[in-house]
Amino acid sequence: MDDALVQLFQSVVTEMVAAGDPWLSGANLRVEPHLRAVYQAYLNHGPLMRAVADAEMGQLKPTSQHYREMMAMWDEAVAHRLSASYPWVEKPAMVSHALNAAGERIMYYDFGSGPTQVTDEDFGATVQIMYSMWCSALGIEQGSEKQIVEG
Repeated sequence: MDDALVQLFQSVVTEMVAAGDPWLSGANLRVEPHLRAVYQAYLNHGPLMRAVADAEMGQLKPTSQHYREMMAMWDEAVAHRLSASYPWVEKPAMVSHALNAAGERIMYYDFGSGPTQVTDEDFGATVQIMYSMWCSALGIEQGSEKQIVEG
């Protein structure tokens, strides 16, 4: 059971990384499309991702290890992008972890039942709320995504 779950999980992680790659690689620094693409990939596989997250708290040790490794990899990739593209953000690793943890919780609870249980309106509202959080944490304006300079 554990091996099958890990293999399925790895394919979804690959899909989520591909969805997030334009932002993570710095090719497109627009945050909202990045969030939308990653959250859509999660939503498409919500029940599987929720099962893997539940394994993190259960007895499936290899699945639990892969889940922790994926979250650590995601935190590191986001922290790298924050450091490279938003040098004014203090403690990028901590900001990365906080934003990813918030997204993880929303995806688990709101998207874990799969796409048939989430309306387009609710999905869009969730993306916009998370986008607002990201902009606030990064000190950028929504839409233009330019640094907010207080003066």
